[in-house]
Amino acid sequence: MRIPVVVTAGCFGLMASISAAAAQPQTAQDKQQSEDQKIVCKVSYHEGMVIRSKDNCATEAKWRAERSRTQRALQDLELRALTAAPRG
Repeated sequence: MRIPVVVTAGCFGLMASISAAAAQPQTAQDKQQSEDQKIVCKVSYHEGMVIRSKDNCATEAKWRAERSRTQRALQDLELRALTAAPRG
């Protein structure tokens, strides 16, 4: 007698969790957009200084764009250094 009760209760629990998951579908794109809008604050230190400067706060998307821009600038600098005529 206990087995059908346990199985029935388990089925109801499973159906409730499935309906709750179906009620709020969150796609990968929605999750990525919410992560991109999250504010991240980073502390910056100036070279040779012991005291930190102010916190820099921006969205995750802006930090990712800044990191990409910095990487491209560094790659361009390295490429120019490799292709420049030797001095001397």
